[in-house]
Amino acid sequence: MENEVLLYVEGMRGQECENKIVAEITQMPGVELVQANARQGTVSVTGGDLDQRGIVDAVEALGYLTLH
Repeated sequence: MENEVLLYVEGMRGQECENKIVAEITQMPGVELVQANARQGTVSVTGGDLDQRGIVDAVEALGYLTLH
């Protein structure tokens, strides 16, 4: 079953930030697609059996703030 996690993220400032988040989350189990948009302040993750808490933790470990 495919799921989607949509996060609102503060602190992304452009392509470099987007790339850093995408690279980190892509490595996580079950992740099929990651899209980060600094302009909108969003990160969308699609895949099966996603660990939402783990995704949030990974984004915050990179120094960004997720809004729940």
